[in-house]
Amino acid sequence: NNRLTLARNLLNLGRMHAAREAPSDALPPLEEALRLYREIRFPRGVAAALHTLGEIRALRGDRTAAERDLREAESGFLALGAAEQVRKVRESLRTLGGEAQAGCP
Repeated sequence: NNRLTLARNLLNLGRMHAAREAPSDALPPLEEALRLYREIRFPRGVAAALHTLGEIRALRGDRTAAERDLREAESGFLALGAAEQVRKVRESLRTLGGEAQAGCP
């Protein structure tokens, strides 16, 4: 599926910008990847994009949006039974300072 390939490429592009400490450049491809993943109903991609978006928004100081994205990512990974990804999202929530609300130990 071309849209799945495009969504994956956009997610990777956003992650590359994030790794280069260019969070402003990371947001547009990540938001488009999220839109495509939702459109094609690919829950693992939705959760992955939300996790990355949450981390980027946290770096930019947008705690409210970051927490919203991370909580949705956590829910998505929980529904998929993806324990390792849930652990990583919860680490991000702890870093954000949301561990009490996330119900994490």
